[in-house]
Amino acid sequence: MPKKPPNEAARLREVYALGELGTRPEERFDRVTRLAQRLFGVPFAAVTLIDEDNVWFISRQGLELDMTPRRFAFCNETILGHTILHVADATKDLRFSYGPMVKNSPHVRFYAGYPVRGPLGTNLGTLCIMGDEPRELTASEGDSLRDLAEIVEQEIASHHLESMDILTGLSNRHGFELLTAKALAASRRRNMPATLLYIGLDDFKSTDDARDSENGDQTLRDFARLLEHEFRESDIVARLGASEFAVLLGDADNSEIATQRLLASIRARNDLSSDSIEITAYVGASHFDPRSEDTFDSLLNRADVAMNDLRFPG
Repeated sequence: MPKKPPNEAARLREVYALGELGTRPEERFDRVTRLAQRLFGVPFAAVTLIDEDNVWFISRQGLELDMTPRRFAFCNETILGHTILHVADATKDLRFSYGPMVKNSPHVRFYAGYPVRGPLGTNLGTLCIMGDEPRELTASEGDSLRDLAEIVEQEIASHHLESMDILTGLSNRHGFELLTAKALAASRRRNMPATLLYIGLDDFKSTDDARDSENGDQTLRDFARLLEHEFRESDIVARLGASEFAVLLGDADNSEIATQRLLASIRARNDLSSDSIEITAYVGASHFDPRSEDTFDSLLNRADVAMNDLRFPG
């Protein structure tokens, strides 16, 4: 099994929220990898993101691979720390000598990578350079690699903040629509169903009628964390409006179980909460058939209509 950082669950949520896995390379990242390739005089340069099992090359120069298994990957070792990982000769390093990129094409010998952080502070992936000959890395080159990694971080942050709800840290409506469109396209390619849950919260009921905006904001943040805890890292969780949330599940069969688990968590939260605000929610579900012409809007509209079918706690 690959080594994993202690904040792996939060890290994966941020990786999946970007919606960049398996997508076409983007010019904003390609500019950086082309510059790195020229600046360091290396045959290979890449920006990577790391999900649960794989390292994805979201920008690459000189490489034919879209991804490589996380186990034995240089970049997985890089995200365990907060500084440069330099491997002068991978064939002499037991951490990597059995890796597919070392034993097979492109026969990597030299590697240098710097972790790329997301806006929430987790290491999402790397900016890395590689070569097929052993090589040392100077201190000056290390500084340049770090500077380029910070450019990648800025690009990720600017895109992420446009698509993120500042209060809860979830995707906002714009971000959710973009991520859902990509997820549905992937579901069609794989002929896999999906389910969209639309969750509306009642106006918060305060037992002492003393609710203020600060308590309300904290309750929304608490509910966002509850959603992240109850659903998988690969599910897309968003806040669509003031008291409206949505979750896109990567399958249809799991939706009823997931909804009941959410119900139990809300009840437990209300029973144990020390504040005076109780959460009451409505949930509607709509199922995506990969053979259909469904869009984000049609799924959301069906879930909205179905919302009154399930209210909890009831």
